[in-house]
Amino acid sequence: MPTIGNRPLCALLAVVLAACAPRGGQGVDDAFRSEFAAKVQRDYIDPFKAQDVDRWLAVFADDAVGLHDTLPPLEGKDALRMFANAVREHFRIDSMDVTVDEVRRSGQWAYTRGRYQTRMSSRDGTPPPSGGRGSGKYFLLWAEQPDGQWRVILDMGSRGPAVQVEDAVALGRSTYDEVCAVCHETGAGGAPARGDTQAWGIRFRKGEDIVYANAINGYQGALTVMPPKGGRFDLADDAVRAAVDYMAGRNAPAGTAH
Repeated sequence: MPTIGNRPLCALLAVVLAACAPRGGQGVDDAFRSEFAAKVQRDYIDPFKAQDVDRWLAVFADDAVGLHDTLPPLEGKDALRMFANAVREHFRIDSMDVTVDEVRRSGQWAYTRGRYQTRMSSRDGTPPPSGGRGSGKYFLLWAEQPDGQWRVILDMGSRGPAVQVEDAVALGRSTYDEVCAVCHETGAGGAPARGDTQAWGIRFRKGEDIVYANAINGYQGALTVMPPKGGRFDLADDAVRAAVDYMAGRNAPAGTAH
């Protein structure tokens, strides 16, 4: 069983949750809540998204533990560093959005919990698991250190149900039908047609970040002109990426026809 400072993790967590549980409607004050919401973003999310491993590790206590889905427990900063380095080596983090739903404090203990959504792309250009999309819940347990700084001693995350790929296909299909089909259904103007794996494969071999950037920002080649976001400047970037994946057949569940 993982321990933190020779304390069994389950026992410690039970004590902290009981101590931090709201009583009579009381919770933390607005200033503390705002401080910790900003701290989660500034000290955890921003450096992890930027893949600045040293800055991300600075938010953790030396004996911190990470518990993430099916991974073995990450006990201590060395294990957390190996995890962050492995992510940085294999993936780019294209987006990472976090919502802080609750902040609680009792003495030297505090916790923050909420939800996250991520999108990652493989550095070698191969399709990442689940189309690179992930969402779920997180829980960070904090301990006030002797120097007055708050550090994470427990980092827990769990992915939501495996529906992200299906959601991405639906978003890609609807964006395609509404915006992209006028050119990409037939390949008009040199546009790679939906389902033309050879044409899309050539483009993705240059790097998926380039393909997505051209779709979002626009592209003008010798035979092809692509307006930014197909001329629909109000589209979210994720909707454009999903449409590209849909046309290239990159995010379809097994057995799905295009």
